[in-house]
Amino acid sequence: MTVCSAGRLCIFGEVVDSDVRLSPAGEVVASEWREIGIRWGTVSLDVFVVMPNHLHGIVWLHGAGQDPPYQPWSVSSSRARRGRSGGRSGNGAFMTA
Repeated sequence: MTVCSAGRLCIFGEVVDSDVRLSPAGEVVASEWREIGIRWGTVSLDVFVVMPNHLHGIVWLHGAGQDPPYQPWSVSSSRARRGRSGGRSGNGAFMTA
């Protein structure tokens, strides 16, 4: 899913040297995104990225009391598959190419 800020204003951060530096509002967005899977038992989250004016994230929906039909993304499993750091930038968002 993609969620844009109102008016597509760059309130979530800025791009500096090809890295997204989150603003305090961007940190809140990233933190709240991570909480979705904890708050809602029928939702699991996969990779996401917070950009200066939007958020991209993969959401998996499954029935109450059921395990998700996949193995959620994790840094360790991604590193094993790709043999690198997993693409995470220092601020908790995922870097884009």
